[in-house]
Amino acid sequence: MYNNTYCADPPTQIHQKGERKKWLVYDRRGGRRRREVPMTLGVNRVTLIGNVGRDPEVRTTGSGLPVTNIRLAVSERRRDGGGDWREYTDWITVVCFGRTAENVGDHVGKGKLLFVEGRLQNRNFKDKDGNERWTTEVVADRVLFLGGGRDGGPLRDEDYEDDDDR
Repeated sequence: MYNNTYCADPPTQIHQKGERKKWLVYDRRGGRRRREVPMTLGVNRVTLIGNVGRDPEVRTTGSGLPVTNIRLAVSERRRDGGGDWREYTDWITVVCFGRTAENVGDHVGKGKLLFVEGRLQNRNFKDKDGNERWTTEVVADRVLFLGGGRDGGPLRDEDYEDDDDR
């Protein structure tokens, strides 16, 4: 259906209230036509590199699906009001499911440098006092281990496991 077409980046016209939004679409033979594109599409992607703040929390859901929570410290340097360089750290909750959760739980410890790719998710829950709370977290699609072994140093023999599934 879309084999011979590609979309131009910006909308081709300014739309009045109530008017349908259309993008200019070119086909590979040089022709052009207008096509309706739903404006409800969005992008929800997060890419992080940071250090693990504490050992992962591993648990399973009622259906037996492994879930792992980690806290990732993502730091940046920028100038403060006085012109001095300061380091600012954001603490981000990352949630992993399935095989990714198992691997993170087995091979990641405090201080490990990780690359995380996923999506933002808001959810609510009840705390111990019964109050409704909201949290924003990253649901990881991909986690790459950077920098070596469990402690971030070089890999050692004990970092490798004998695994018949490989």
